Amino acid sequence: MNIALKAKKIRKNIIRTVVNDVPTHLMNKGYNTYSRIYKGQLSLGLPVAPELIISQEQIVLNAIGKLALTIYHTVLKITHDIIPREEIKKILKDELEQNNIRLTEKLILLSERELEHIVVNRLNIDKQFLPGIEKEALQRHILIENLKDSCIPAYFESEVDEQEHNGRGDYETVYYQDFTREGKEIKFRRLVSMEAVTAGDNNPSIVLVPGFANHSECFNLSNHYSIAKDLADRGRWIYLFDPRGMGVNSGRHDPYYTVDTLIDHDLPTVLDFIFQRSAGKPSIIMGHSMGGMVCENMVLNFGLRLGFNKIKLPDENRKALDAVLVSEKKAKESLSMVKGIISLGSPKCFDKKSHLFFPSALWLNHFS
Repeated sequence: MNIALKAKKIRKNIIRTVVNDVPTHLMNKGYNTYSRIYKGQLSLGLPVAPELIISQEQIVLNAIGKLALTIYHTVLKITHDIIPREEIKKILKDELEQNNIRLTEKLILLSERELEHIVVNRLNIDKQFLPGIEKEALQRHILIENLKDSCIPAYFESEVDEQEHNGRGDYETVYYQDFTREGKEIKFRRLVSMEAVTAGDNNPSIVLVPGFANHSECFNLSNHYSIAKDLADRGRWIYLFDPRGMGVNSGRHDPYYTVDTLIDHDLPTVLDFIFQRSAGKPSIIMGHSMGGMVCENMVLNFGLRLGFNKIKLPDENRKALDAVLVSEKKAKESLSMVKGIISLGSPKCFDKKSHLFFPSALWLNHFS
């Protein structure tokens, strides 16, 4: 019996080595070698794709430069005062380093509160000019508050799929869009059975979150194989979430399509939209594979904020964690929006050096 168990264990280890460990090792080695080659190309002055060589520091400096120029012209127009652009750049850089303002992809968007702080407290401009500066800033599209007003409305399209065409039932799909607090546009859809729901009912909303490199159609493959329609037939309000760069958000691959970005920005934005639209009705979140990890860790992060004072960490780590977590008020609000989480085939964690997923993701991000 022991011999049979040992043989089974050996066979299992051999399969894992062949199927996962060896490919992972080769892909990691290949990526490291490829990175060194590109580094060599840079040092020799050979041509390299521009997107691969621009550093984060350059992105930050470009964003600061653009915003400083806009603020310069805005202040000049409203107050007729000339403030050196270099002075504005220094102030913006300092605010960014203190996490008072945020870099969104390749630009910096300000809230009205942040603009007031910079104009009144840092540039020492009289408060009487603030309304005019805010109005000009809205017209120049540097305020987050301006985004929803200046873009297409949240509801912008709908489709009806009738039983006489699909042989199953009458369904309506509504397309929505919202913006993260950094100003990133996020589109998503709502699918309902037109006969199973009624506006204002108590049926819960279910948010379906796909796995890595996938989109929400994995929940709606066809009329016969559709988790989304199965749940809609039971009177649920189904929201189909698509990560940035995927599904209804498709386009060029977004390099900020990461687990952290989905956890911190994209999914909370959609969840908040649904909560407000459904008059405070909490949602059930269902995630497949990486989507399940995103759902679970989003809620865990809210819990981390609420229990932050009990966490024992070195001061440096504690400060870093504090900077990325939402406020305690927002964490409480967000937790009240979640009724439950369902994970489908989601790994709890993985070792980036021994799991094929991580190097595959690196290569995919590079090629795209």
